[in-house]
Amino acid sequence: MVAEIDLGRKYREQICPGLARQAEQANANEGSSGIINYEALIDCRKKAEARLKKNNKLLYRNLLGFTFYTPKGASLARQADQKSTEMGNIRCP
Repeated sequence: MVAEIDLGRKYREQICPGLARQAEQANANEGSSGIINYEALIDCRKKAEARLKKNNKLLYRNLLGFTFYTPKGASLARQADQKSTEMGNIRCP
């Protein structure tokens, strides 16, 4: 998930660098008194997600519905889904 989050962050920083930085700082400093324009932040995230989807091939969607665009993220998600399925198939005697 870290690689996927970093990819999304990259697009947000391209579209609205100041707002993205402000949101990151607010997350890092819980209780921060900085005022964030949440409407603008939501709009920025929607635009970033649209551009991310347009510019990157969807490599995998896991059992929970999360999308993966990076090879590493897709590979790890496939492995996790496989393990989850295997664990679900184990029966106790």
